[in-house]
Amino acid sequence: MKGQHYIWLSCMFACLSLSVAQAQNCEALVSSWGNSKILRYDHPSGNFISDMVPSGGGGLAGPLVMAAGPDGHLYVSDRFTSAIRRYHWGTGAFIDEFVPAGSGGMEIPTGMTFGPDGHLYVSSRRASAILRFHGTTGAFMGEFVPAGSGGLANPFGLVFGPDGNLYVCSRASNSVFRFDGATGAFIDEFVPPGNGGMAIPYDLVFGPDGNLYVSTQLVASVLRYDGTTGAFIDEFVPLGSGGMGSAFGIEFGPDGHFYVAARFDQRVLRFDGVTGEYLNDFIAGGAELNDPMDVLFRANPSLPDINRDGRVDDVDLLLVLFAFGNTGNNLPEDVTGDNRVDDDDLLMVLFNFGLGC
Repeated sequence: MKGQHYIWLSCMFACLSLSVAQAQNCEALVSSWGNSKILRYDHPSGNFISDMVPSGGGGLAGPLVMAAGPDGHLYVSDRFTSAIRRYHWGTGAFIDEFVPAGSGGMEIPTGMTFGPDGHLYVSSRRASAILRFHGTTGAFMGEFVPAGSGGLANPFGLVFGPDGNLYVCSRASNSVFRFDGATGAFIDEFVPPGNGGMAIPYDLVFGPDGNLYVSTQLVASVLRYDGTTGAFIDEFVPLGSGGMGSAFGIEFGPDGHFYVAARFDQRVLRFDGVTGEYLNDFIAGGAELNDPMDVLFRANPSLPDINRDGRVDDVDLLLVLFAFGNTGNNLPEDVTGDNRVDDDDLLMVLFNFGLGC
């Protein structure tokens, strides 16, 4: 295949790169609900960089949740139009309304994630259902979890767990539901109502330790549960820690620490990823920030992180090698933007190998 003469060089370069210190070249994106923007911040400093999506860009009205798509672009759920909008990963330019307003009966998309199958799963709050949309076309594929299945009511955050099943915050029942990751069938209430003091769960994430972390709106805390049994472990981030008065979107950062979007505090807080101890305000307000709802970490968009995992690594190298010689518009492996996957793209990956979050 074309590019074979680079394979030996590529492998040698990759191996050498593993032995050197890796540079930090990372950003945090924050959905700013009050002014309908997506903002860029440097990580780890928290310094403001710029608006990625300007106020109302592409019709954005009340951004809630963000996700990196398999096509390498940014997806944002829109509170007031009940649509999913797609933006260029590098420039923030509006691409399209990937899921049109109200498609499949979608009303207030409060949770969103791409599944292992590459399709998009969305919590439809008012419908109390989980909807599935085609990961390439955005076409409605059906209710993956039918309305009210197992008692699901007011679904918010959702995530596919290490076991491949789907976990969903059920806001009205103060619990976390588990559904079969392939069929959508109800399995159980993984976290029963009110367990550990859960009150109005908003977001959830599995941590590096394999346990489940859930932010609660009413108590403004983050609770930790056993990732296998659902048993309550502890209040990982207690109410008031670091002055926190609200807890919305949560995420583990590339530094291993834990981040909370505190909407009503106009801050994004950073906590120790192991102990939950307050470290500092990663983002301490600012004129540009208005009601932070979600945080998403990414490698600097100038880096050739083709699969959007936050680092230029062997996967990106292989993607370019296997696509070598392909031509066309918007090819993710076409790093240089000349509509062809060629030597220049391969060299871009090699020279940036190891950089990122």
